[in-house]
Amino acid sequence: MVNRIGYPETMKSLLRLLSSLSGRLRRVARHPLLAGLGHLFAAIVMAMAGLAAISAMDPGDFAPALTVTGFAVVGALLMLLAGRPMKPVRRPALFSPAFENERLHDRIWELQEAVAYYREMAEQTAEFRLTLDLDDDRVMASGATANLFADAEARAEFATAARERIERGLERFDFPHRTAEGVRWISWDRMRRRAGPSGADMFCGRDVTRRKGIENDLDDARVRAESANEAKSRFLASMSHEIRTPMSGVIGMAELLLDTPLEPAQRTYAEAIRSSGRALLELIDDILDFSRVEAGHVSIADEPFDPGVLAEEVAELLSVRAAEKAIGLATHIDAGLPSVLVGDSGRIRQILLNLAGNAVKFTDRGSVAISLRARAGNLEIAVSDSGPGIAAEALQRVFEDFEQADSSAARRHGGSGLGLAISRRLARAMGGDITCQSRPGKGSRFVLSIPLKTAGQGGEAGPAAETPLDGRSIAVAGPHRLERDALGATLTDLGAHLVKLTAGKARADGVTVLATPERIGDIDPARCIVLLNPGERGRIEEFRQMGCQGYLIRPVRRAALVARLGAAAFTEAARTMPEAGPESRVEAPAGRRLNVLVAEDNEVNATLIRTLVARLGHQPIMASNGRKALARLKDRDAPAIDIVLMDMRMPEMDGLEATRRLRRLRAFRDLPVIALTANASRADRDACLAAGMSDFLTKPVQQDRLADLLGRFSKASKAA
Repeated sequence: MVNRIGYPETMKSLLRLLSSLSGRLRRVARHPLLAGLGHLFAAIVMAMAGLAAISAMDPGDFAPALTVTGFAVVGALLMLLAGRPMKPVRRPALFSPAFENERLHDRIWELQEAVAYYREMAEQTAEFRLTLDLDDDRVMASGATANLFADAEARAEFATAARERIERGLERFDFPHRTAEGVRWISWDRMRRRAGPSGADMFCGRDVTRRKGIENDLDDARVRAESANEAKSRFLASMSHEIRTPMSGVIGMAELLLDTPLEPAQRTYAEAIRSSGRALLELIDDILDFSRVEAGHVSIADEPFDPGVLAEEVAELLSVRAAEKAIGLATHIDAGLPSVLVGDSGRIRQILLNLAGNAVKFTDRGSVAISLRARAGNLEIAVSDSGPGIAAEALQRVFEDFEQADSSAARRHGGSGLGLAISRRLARAMGGDITCQSRPGKGSRFVLSIPLKTAGQGGEAGPAAETPLDGRSIAVAGPHRLERDALGATLTDLGAHLVKLTAGKARADGVTVLATPERIGDIDPARCIVLLNPGERGRIEEFRQMGCQGYLIRPVRRAALVARLGAAAFTEAARTMPEAGPESRVEAPAGRRLNVLVAEDNEVNATLIRTLVARLGHQPIMASNGRKALARLKDRDAPAIDIVLMDMRMPEMDGLEATRRLRRLRAFRDLPVIALTANASRADRDACLAAGMSDFLTKPVQQDRLADLLGRFSKASKAA
């Protein structure tokens, strides 16, 4: 039995094969004789294929065989006819000039096809097309494009704008065209540069009027938002001034009241008034700072400052609060930290005051320590406390806006929840950050880290480069661990030998002990230097009678340690504590008595400042606005004014304008003028200095700061 093969499929395959072979042969040999031979060969192959197909079929099945044979014969005849001799066609020889011309013509044809293709694509994507001669500003356009250039002025305007942009290297630009329907914005692309003898450039354009409208709307919205932010900032600044002014009077008067003999209940009420006023002022300051940060009005200054002094000043500001809560407060400045750095000391102070203030606020037992060191090219300021700590899930939340670690309605401590958010943003604006580590019941540690920039090459030596206490054995006795550790680290930096205090240790080995009042009973008073809170100066006589060697006010400054514990501190005279006489209501001025002109329109604040100036031993002279202050200064029959306390905002003439006019007069160009203001921003400080003021005093006016300021000018006046 012979296998049957499906002849239709076989024939189709054979025909495809032969057609392919024939095409390949024609491409290989283009001469007619060779083409004929190829056709003859193909016919023979086809005939042989037909005979093979017949032999593979059943002998009894003649119809398929006849069909295949007929196709083979017809194919062979066609091939023979195609291969008959033809008139030879002359072809150019390889590498001849004629051959090169033909090849170039083929290449030109291909390029023309590509140009037509890309032109069609450009025409489909571009709504407008024109040519522009940049030499004579001739615009050539037709159709819809010509409608954009209805007059010569429009063509000249476009040509000038296009030339200016091309000279700046712009190949794409947007241009507004005035039409009967209104302004249409077209985005033009330079598609061809100076092609052809005319030197004209081709431009394609797309209508982007809708996009421009959206962009303009966004710009308008941005401008409105910025204007709204400016208006909000001005409103908050104005409201801050209006609120701070009466609150300054409330706080100041409460402090004056607390300096008078009061019954216990009256003192409690006065202290409540003062503490409530301070809390309100802190809230106002937080909201004001937050609005400035949100509006992006935060500027970072670069100025030299002493980081150790800054930290000690912040600790002293918080010492009264710490003493009221009976918690310890101390600072430690690492010996390797340069004494002069460059940065924004005001912003760093603000951050540190917030971190340390929170630590004092939330710590009810124990102590708070502020430590500074240089680490990995950064200034690192750490604030540690022994307070309640922060739960892990609340650590991320405390740095968010208006968030607190304890957000429940039953929380013990109030606040706006803005302090840490503002502090972190300020730190990041200076290139640093704030991190926190805490465990519930174990306290918290906040770390401010900012890039360390020194004033000179390598900076100056650290504050403890010398060791004035070298060889001295000193112990620290107190109930608060963090305070003891900070004091001990400072003593070690100063070269002292820190010893652990045990029974009889101070007497046997001659160890000097820094001790808080509650530990004096366990220590030989002759070897004891008592550590007192600012409000405990009245007990100095008590400890002197006990035979104590001396005293230090907490938080203890490094310079105070050196002065008290240095060689001179152990002389016989230094062993005797100063007498603690009755407190005087009027202090004797450090220099000569000054005539102080106070320009203040608020009656309560005027009374407060007048009382404080008189208490410091100087003569207050009052004026209710800038105009009256100028008139008093020009009065030659009245006593000469030594210093002016000038409020910034007053009716008729404010303090800035009064100071500017004052500085135009030769006789008053060197007169000290101190700004008084309820606004504590850097912009206000800059405005005061630009007007010619000498210094800046923020309301509510504190007696210690006013005393330092007047004392400085009083001494300078006496020396002159």
